Amino acid sequence: MRIAVIGAGNMGRALAGSLVRAGHEVSIAFGRDEAKIAAAAQETAAQLAAPDVAVAAAEIVLLTVPPEAIDAALAATGSLAGLIVVSVSSGLTLDPTGGQVGLPTHRTASVAEEVAAKAEGARVVQSFTLAFAELIAAGGDGQAVLPVAGDDAVAVAKVSKLVKDIGFIPLPCGGLRSARALESLATAFAQFGVVANVAPMAGMALTH
Repeated sequence: MRIAVIGAGNMGRALAGSLVRAGHEVSIAFGRDEAKIAAAAQETAAQLAAPDVAVAAAEIVLLTVPPEAIDAALAATGSLAGLIVVSVSSGLTLDPTGGQVGLPTHRTASVAEEVAAKAEGARVVQSFTLAFAELIAAGGDGQAVLPVAGDDAVAVAKVSKLVKDIGFIPLPCGGLRSARALESLATAFAQFGVVANVAPMAGMALTH
């Protein structure tokens, strides 16, 4: 499939590299640092492209930017109407003291629902949120679960195939509203892996 990865951070690079290895045609775009985006393209063997160009050629768009960058990313891509858009961010807030990892208390909707409201006409799916970027970059072994949530059955099926292609077990979890629970679950997984120093696979193993 033709895939546009919007965002060249840790998760964007991890997904781009894994999807290229799985045989997909991947473009990577968007970021404040042009040199960083170019380096990400070279590192992952993805095509470097402007956001609107990457999206115009894509069947699936992976939105990997943090919540505060979503508006700028959507402005750069232009219309996503009719496209499958995967919301990857959980909106986690990291406490640098190491005391707690958690969602902002003011949030009443999931990041995925906010993306759906802003990207008019897009077929939004939430996935890849429950894994650390390092695990995505390494590729799965066919044992760990990655939930997939969305209101469009065809979009969920196509994203589930991407999950399987990079070595994970897709777990359909209902409509997009389920993203609220999944993003909260990501909070617990990050707590296990970052603060409590439990192995990063613990959360996905519990889900399985």
